[in-house]
Amino acid sequence: MDPKTGGPPQGIRNLTPSLQKSLGSVEVVCVDNPEAGYLGDDPFRITALGPSQKFWSYSKKLEPWLRENL
Repeated sequence: MDPKTGGPPQGIRNLTPSLQKSLGSVEVVCVDNPEAGYLGDDPFRITALGPSQKFWSYSKKLEPWLRENL
């Protein structure tokens, strides 16, 4: 969700107001470092499960989180 990367994070930010209107709440899950300074600036919840250690931003925490929260 790093704003410096543009692309997908900005797309998510652009979509969330509409999603919030229809769903009531939105939570984004990412593999960013939970200590990243840009987290907490958005009007929706971001759960950061990183930092990832791999080139493809893999985090072994993601699958268990998805299983528990979906």
